[in-house]
Amino acid sequence: MTEKEIMDSLIEEKGEQKVYPLVALRGKVLFPKTILNFEVGRNISISAINRAAVDGSEIFIAPQKNAIIETPKKSDILSVGVIAKIKQIVKVPSTSILKVSVEAICRAKITSFVDEKGHFAVTAIESPYLLPPIEEEREAYLR
Repeated sequence: MTEKEIMDSLIEEKGEQKVYPLVALRGKVLFPKTILNFEVGRNISISAINRAAVDGSEIFIAPQKNAIIETPKKSDILSVGVIAKIKQIVKVPSTSILKVSVEAICRAKITSFVDEKGHFAVTAIESPYLLPPIEEEREAYLR
């Protein structure tokens, strides 16, 4: 088995697929059950944040593969990220920058991209990480 196949086998997809606006983080990774404060300045991300605020404040956050890229394409975004709830949005005066506070709810995987006007949107499904079985522990349970 390749490393990718091993990692894919440790992901259990569950729940239903849902469409979320997408924000691609540059140089940061968000983990489930954590809170992150960050600034949003790209128009595509501002549009996604505004859409999420209107639709119930859930958003999909995924890291970019390369933080240097200013305008990412679909292929520049990792397929695994988190579904997060927006806690607070503050507009910085005299700029177009938003300060956003989010709480990551769960780990999720992008199943497909959805065409939306002005921002990325994805169909995602919850996919918690499964720990590989520990042989010694399993043997102890069997005894």
